[in-house]
Amino acid sequence: MYGRLCAFLMTVGLIIIASPAASFEDRACSTWATADNPRTERTYRSRLRMTHEITMFGPRLDELMYYWNKGVLFHLPYGYMNPWQITERTTTRTLEEHLEAISRNSARTGYDASTGRFNPDLIENDSGSSPVFSFWMPSGRYVERNMRSNPTMRPCEPGREPPEDGQYVVQFRILWPGSPNVELSPQIQRFENARRSPTSNPTIFHSFDDDFFVRLRCPTGMGCSGRIWDRDRDYILFIVFPEFLRQESPQSFWRAPTNTAIQLLESWQSSTEDTDND
Repeated sequence: MYGRLCAFLMTVGLIIIASPAASFEDRACSTWATADNPRTERTYRSRLRMTHEITMFGPRLDELMYYWNKGVLFHLPYGYMNPWQITERTTTRTLEEHLEAISRNSARTGYDASTGRFNPDLIENDSGSSPVFSFWMPSGRYVERNMRSNPTMRPCEPGREPPEDGQYVVQFRILWPGSPNVELSPQIQRFENARRSPTSNPTIFHSFDDDFFVRLRCPTGMGCSGRIWDRDRDYILFIVFPEFLRQESPQSFWRAPTNTAIQLLESWQSSTEDTDND
């Protein structure tokens, strides 16, 4: 039952990030978001057990965790995985624990324990999605507020000053992680279909050049969301960021958040030769 609950909440998180109808307006920070309040250090969740509410604390936001996606192993601070996921753990998995977990679920992960590599023939159910990752622009810092309950892209964070002009949150999922054989991704056909059948809808932005294929939906005053393929480095992302960027720079508005997301991914790349969490 616990596994089904995790899967359900993961789906809810993906629906949230996929919806451009989420709230992106600028909100005034409450008085609790002051420098006198301690900054958030751990993820947390609350649940009702009988008539009592129990708050459980997860791993520290700065604790390193492993994440595998189609042959690429990432090693990153836990805080970037936001909306925060339900977990009974107060520490992240060691590399050995993580590899054991993805080996048990090879029909979804494609991890071949006999070789330590990605084997697409093992995959029986490819959802084509990853957890949601969130970060601040332009710093690249992880967000210290649970984005599941706070859909604004300029959230207030405990113990930090309100966001300044030019600061905003970007969220993304990995559709292809920068590994070879990108042609295996079903997303490629989506880009090809969009290139062959352009639309005149003003809320849809298309760009197809040598370096990037871009297809975004940007309703005015809300958020831009859609798929971006870095054709040089073979990353395909589903990305969400504020629509006001398009108003400020109609053609290149997507480049800064996309490049920062990919720079983070490249900095997180690890190897199965690592031995444990740092």
